[in-house]
Amino acid sequence: MIPAIQRAVILPVIERLRSEPISKCLRELNRTQWHSHEQLRALQWEKLRILIEHCYRNVPFYRRRFDEIGVRPGDIRNLEDFAKLPPLTKDEVRFQRTDLIDPTTRRRVEHCRSGGTLGIPMVLVRDSLASAYMRAARARGLGWFGIRMGERQIRIWGVPLDPKAARRERRKDFLLNRIRLSPFEITRETVRSHFEAMKRFGARYAYCYPSAMYRICQIMREMGLDARGLPIEFVVCSAETVYAHQRAVIEETLGCRVIDEYGCNESGLIALECPEGGMHLSMESILAEFVERGAGPEHAEILLTNLDNFSMPLLRYQIADTGHLLKKRCSCGRQLDIMSFDAGRVLGMLMAA
Repeated sequence: MIPAIQRAVILPVIERLRSEPISKCLRELNRTQWHSHEQLRALQWEKLRILIEHCYRNVPFYRRRFDEIGVRPGDIRNLEDFAKLPPLTKDEVRFQRTDLIDPTTRRRVEHCRSGGTLGIPMVLVRDSLASAYMRAARARGLGWFGIRMGERQIRIWGVPLDPKAARRERRKDFLLNRIRLSPFEITRETVRSHFEAMKRFGARYAYCYPSAMYRICQIMREMGLDARGLPIEFVVCSAETVYAHQRAVIEETLGCRVIDEYGCNESGLIALECPEGGMHLSMESILAEFVERGAGPEHAEILLTNLDNFSMPLLRYQIADTGHLLKKRCSCGRQLDIMSFDAGRVLGMLMAA
């Protein structure tokens, strides 16, 4: 599909059907990324204040929790007060899911699964506005590299096992101007097939698991395939840590730039790498706390709060990752916080498209 047609015709229809004002959110985020750091923190606090009041008024879990610890929304006057609330654990999300959902919500919602370390997946609810901001934040980050919404995309990603869900994903792939290649059973035969598909489709960028693209690139080199002749200029790596040796092999093999993305289904897009290499937090939608637990400042526990998801709010959610907030500002000029995370993070991430 021609990208211009996709942007002008298909994307507006998708936004209306999903009740997701992605374009409006993107225009907003393109403005706020240039706000001062003080303005961004003030925006975070105002959104958090409204969310806290909503949680106490409409979400049974938080009404009960606040009452148990003797706190009212008005007692939380700043981020320091907010940091005194108990973190939300994965088990609480898994086993008290119903009480974490706002029964009064009128927003359109989508249900998504996040992998569970205990073999019990979490079924999450994200409302249309939170989804719109998540997708807009990704579009903003890709726009830093000149990648526009609607451009062709190679997606090296899994497919649901359920046949009905798999058919739905194939329809989404067509409408979103992308083709999906399997990241599993990577052999010479499948790599040859992937190579030909990439060449035919003509996408400027790929979205993938770094481990899968790394292995594909290794086999391309072994087979002597002219991977640099492919039109791919950027590879967006998500769901796993992209290690330095993987980045080097992918960039050398394809002659492209690797872009790192950090996110999870529970909280959405958390951070995305800019052209200067800064891992920028999506401050307008995500409040990320870095709490030292005795392992040193560079290995702080990361707690996340999505500021837009009113249908299933997760306050101070323990993502089970560690990292740290960098004190410096990025040379790109954006005042969005930049972070670093520990290698080997496990996200259980199956972020919606």
